[in-house]
Amino acid sequence: GGGTLTLGGVWDALASAARGNTYFHLWILYPLIGLYLVHPLLQRFASSASRGEILYILALAFLFAGVLPVWASFHPNWALTALLERFQVHMVLGYMGYYLAGWYLRHFVIGRAAEFLLYLLGVLGLVVTLAGPSLIGGGRELWYGYTAPGVALTAAALCALFRYVLGVSEERSRRRAVYALGECVFGVYLFHQLWVLVFRWFGVSQLALGAAASVPVFALIYFLLSLPFAWLFSRIPGAGRWLTE
Repeated sequence: GGGTLTLGGVWDALASAARGNTYFHLWILYPLIGLYLVHPLLQRFASSASRGEILYILALAFLFAGVLPVWASFHPNWALTALLERFQVHMVLGYMGYYLAGWYLRHFVIGRAAEFLLYLLGVLGLVVTLAGPSLIGGGRELWYGYTAPGVALTAAALCALFRYVLGVSEERSRRRAVYALGECVFGVYLFHQLWVLVFRWFGVSQLALGAAASVPVFALIYFLLSLPFAWLFSRIPGAGRWLTE
């Protein structure tokens, strides 16, 4: 029947996924595959590079992948815009900057002043991301892009928050809980869309509380509902941890 699992059906599903025909929230799998392909080289660079060298690459990534697209959208005819675009520094585009930023925050300790500044920039980035389309212009695609300046700053601030406020603690139980939670985060992301469909099926609107309140409230609800399933999925021998971490 139509619900029978067959080798041909599995092959067709894999072929469809290879062509990019997957559910929309699974788009992240493709950039992750790209990062895994270059992971050995990035890891060797990150492990042998100095702190200054990694910061230099991060600055280039923030400039060319984040700031330049925003600048170019408002000043397309400026000579500086054309010059920077002609440099074609493709190496620092995409998600490599996030990879190295995560490495940096994990392996290097930043001072209290730098940590506080990063939190301020994260809050500023969130405000710019939310208010940019209406106050500055340029459209949601420009400000909500995954490498947009505000998004990048907010992501870095959240990583620092978990690294220094929640992840570094004298309480071994808290530290263990944070690390265990981190092992399930990707699984939560994979599962959360199922709950979105369930809520939609029951007629619950994701904007029922208004945009400002609905986003954090429903994000927390989806996270808590998905967490047990992600944890169970991570217990699958062999592939479980690889698929959810």
